[in-house]
Amino acid sequence: MVEAVGKETIPRSAWVALYLTSVGQALAILQSSVLNIAFPSIEATFSDTPRSTLAWIITGFSIASAALLLLAGRLADIYGRRRIFFFGIAVFSIASLGCGLAPTPMWLIVFRIVQALGSAFMIPTSLSLVMPLFPRSRQSMVVAIWAAVASVAGAAGPPIGAAIIEFASWRWIFIMNAPIGLAVVLIGRRVLVENKGERSADARIDLFGVPVGSAGIALLTLGLLQGSQWGWSDKWVLACFALTPLLLGLLVWRSSSHPEPLLDLSVFRLRRFSVASGSMLVFNLGVSAFWFSAPVYMQTVWGWSPLRTGLAVTPSPLVVLLGSRWVGQLADGGRLRSAIVAGMMLAAGSTFGIGVMLSEEPNYWTGYFFFSLTYGMGLALAWSMLTSAALVGVDEGLYGVANGTSLTARTIGSALGIALVVALAGGADNASKAAFQPVWYAMAGVYALSAALFITFYPRDRVGSGR
Repeated sequence: MVEAVGKETIPRSAWVALYLTSVGQALAILQSSVLNIAFPSIEATFSDTPRSTLAWIITGFSIASAALLLLAGRLADIYGRRRIFFFGIAVFSIASLGCGLAPTPMWLIVFRIVQALGSAFMIPTSLSLVMPLFPRSRQSMVVAIWAAVASVAGAAGPPIGAAIIEFASWRWIFIMNAPIGLAVVLIGRRVLVENKGERSADARIDLFGVPVGSAGIALLTLGLLQGSQWGWSDKWVLACFALTPLLLGLLVWRSSSHPEPLLDLSVFRLRRFSVASGSMLVFNLGVSAFWFSAPVYMQTVWGWSPLRTGLAVTPSPLVVLLGSRWVGQLADGGRLRSAIVAGMMLAAGSTFGIGVMLSEEPNYWTGYFFFSLTYGMGLALAWSMLTSAALVGVDEGLYGVANGTSLTARTIGSALGIALVVALAGGADNASKAAFQPVWYAMAGVYALSAALFITFYPRDRVGSGR
């Protein structure tokens, strides 16, 4: 069976492959958005475990993903994207089952890190598997559909996850991945076609640089998470902060001296890429802090149920989903820089407004709802366009490397954002506006900083050029 698009004929198997791989990467996105809603329920289950430890359920996933994304993309080019995709979704599904059955917090953290391994091997290969199945003239449409599925997963995650937690248990948000992943593998074996990159299996891969750099980020995260519990002057906390620049320096040295580095430093010579990627790391720190802190606030300070919380936080991702198409038109018209800066400032103003207006008594409509709409528009303008800003002017041969590097920067920002919330708000016993208000103000400062970096160093728009 085939489907005609204009004068071109596209096999139905290509469409099945597109939606199948989109489901694969949507699982990881859905899991992350749902977990923010589930975190207070997990805290209640493991009430004897400090929040700083339980936060590794989220930060451990982000750090492990950052360590593996570039490696996964390189291995997929060498050994085959179909093989790596199946490996990734199988590991993700099995680890999800382990998360759902985990008897202790430590086992849950371990299985989340294994889940990150599967996610890192699944997401970079999902799009590259289907692109060759479509005519070159339709590949922009393929990317748009793939991205739309991800956006829908992000928007649908809070209410779906909240319903599962309300009527079953937080464990089922993990367990449900197993049968879906199995179905993707079984169907995918029939429709997905193997393809590889240009590198041979004899290529020397740097297995040292990026993991060492990720260890530096892990130590920075550990210091931020444990600082409030151990004391900011504790020798182990200070050691974490001291070792971080050393390990990041080793990453730079290794990447500049190895013949096949995972982190190709040449892309940082491109001004647009380096500025956009740095801004993306800073901006995503605030984004992950927002998605984590809002559900925790509603459930621990306001005492709301997971279901009510899930519905309450849905407006922001819905605005992101609905606004993305309009924002794309702005970028195509040469307003990329202006749109991103406007979005960052909207996000800064929205989080500052929440910090001022939110009270300990539920005041959702006056203290949160309006700001959640403006925040969602800020994300639609900035968050969804930063990747495009990073890739403007990148040569086709470096596109995969640049995209993987910018995604790694975004993932590192996610880990640091959760650590920021725990460092400022403290543990579960600090359920008050006073505990969370510094978090909202810090987010506003982070967004303002990202805007300052972008507007100062990113080249000006050339109206009509699409850049």
